Amino acid sequence: MKKITVLWLPLLLLAACRDNNPPPPPATPDYDVISTGVLTDLAELSYKPGYWIGKDWHPLEAHNIRQAFPYGLTRQGQSLIIAGAYEGPHPQTGDNMLLPCIWRNGHLIKLPVNELSFDNRCSASDVVWHNNALYILGEADLEPVIWKAEGEQYRIIPLPKSQDITGRRRGSNLIIW
Repeated sequence: MKKITVLWLPLLLLAACRDNNPPPPPATPDYDVISTGVLTDLAELSYKPGYWIGKDWHPLEAHNIRQAFPYGLTRQGQSLIIAGAYEGPHPQTGDNMLLPCIWRNGHLIKLPVNELSFDNRCSASDVVWHNNALYILGEADLEPVIWKAEGEQYRIIPLPKSQDITGRRRGSNLIIW
């Protein structure tokens, strides 16, 4: 009889300690996952710019522009700022091409390009808020350029070229520290 009691005692203790309630579900994250992209409108043959917060789509202002592309993004306080490009007329030639822009809280802001020399394309790829200024990295005919925005004033900062680079290079991502 003692042998049976000794064998059942550990099993009874384990059963008494077992928690029959399943663990709680994981907590909802206290952060937003935001990503940029486009929706292709096959009826109008156009690209509609926007961004997702989680699963929710938010269109960006594009007026009657057929193509606009959002890329890098940052937050400044409660403002969401997105760098990108839109299809528009070249300021000197009038030819349709990609031109740089940002969206601030969904509103399109065209970046100045008059000081730049380019024939084929100009766009903005990434944006960083640093020391009370907005830095926007982009390119003009695949040559990197930075727009620095302080308030409503934009200053263009061409990046220096290295003698070692013989081809074109495009500005893609930006971090400042």
